[in-house]
Amino acid sequence: MDEAPNGSVRHLEAGPDSEGAAESRPSKRPRLDVSSMSKGKDDVDILLYVRWLGPSSGQTKVIMLPLRPVASVDDLQDLGKELVHKAYPQPQPLPGWLTSPDYCRFTPSRECLAVPGELQPAAAAAAIGAAGCAGVAPELYGSLSVADRWGAAVRRAGSYVSDIIRTELRLVLVHEGWEYCVLKRTLSPAPQPQGDMLVTAVEFEGRPEEAILGTLGFRVSLIAYPIIALRKAFLEEVTGRLLGDPAAFQGIL
Repeated sequence: MDEAPNGSVRHLEAGPDSEGAAESRPSKRPRLDVSSMSKGKDDVDILLYVRWLGPSSGQTKVIMLPLRPVASVDDLQDLGKELVHKAYPQPQPLPGWLTSPDYCRFTPSRECLAVPGELQPAAAAAAIGAAGCAGVAPELYGSLSVADRWGAAVRRAGSYVSDIIRTELRLVLVHEGWEYCVLKRTLSPAPQPQGDMLVTAVEFEGRPEEAILGTLGFRVSLIAYPIIALRKAFLEEVTGRLLGDPAAFQGIL
């Protein structure tokens, strides 16, 4: 995986090469079950599709994350809140996109995801060194109070080495059962303070319930996207055009 300067947190910007201001070909497809999604002609739901690419040709994993709005970091659930505060400890201020009224903030329905990787038994794990999984310091999660509640966060019996070599993100609007991709980009290791979509990604270890191997004493590598910030002007513009004329609205593939 790409490594951020501090080895754990990545801020993503939808740059000019990846912004989907919905200008090209239509990108919509029906969902098989929309009972929990759009329910009326003026309802729009927001999804984040995460696509991981492995080292071998054809290795991919796609995860769909429904997003719900949050007013601030303090509205996150325990894990997300503690990860963000750990990334920006006081007295360091939160970055502007986490507090500015120019951004709308969202959080995924799932707090964290198990990272695909190769199981490393204890002997092999020792060779990986104290840096832990994918170059991420285990202290990021091991020192959090939530680690005490979820046990196994700093187990040393084994380790995972992440097989993810590239992460692609797609922002999707859902309206009347149709999905419209309006923005896409590739995970970037360089923090970017501006953009239509900014994402915090945190890798850590723990939560044995995320993988059956965790219950056998193995350390599990996880990733969380606790905050997705969308520029308010961008979101209002694409949502307004979608609701104004769904038949003519064009997303991106």
